[in-house]
Amino acid sequence: MALHAYCGRRTVAELRERRRAAPRCAASELEAEAQGECVRALVAVLRPLVAQIATLSAAVEHAVDQESA
Repeated sequence: MALHAYCGRRTVAELRERRRAAPRCAASELEAEAQGECVRALVAVLRPLVAQIATLSAAVEHAVDQESA
């Protein structure tokens, strides 16, 4: 779980139980696949955006450090 930057507020057992108790998907197999495609598309868009934000944040931090030096 640390690999995914999980903060650890809930135990693995508690998370597992919550997942087991969650309602089952009522979507058809085709609908579930379409929803999965939408999620994968969103992830594909967000990953480079997050990387760009990290790059820009580092550049701003560097500029601020140069100003205060």
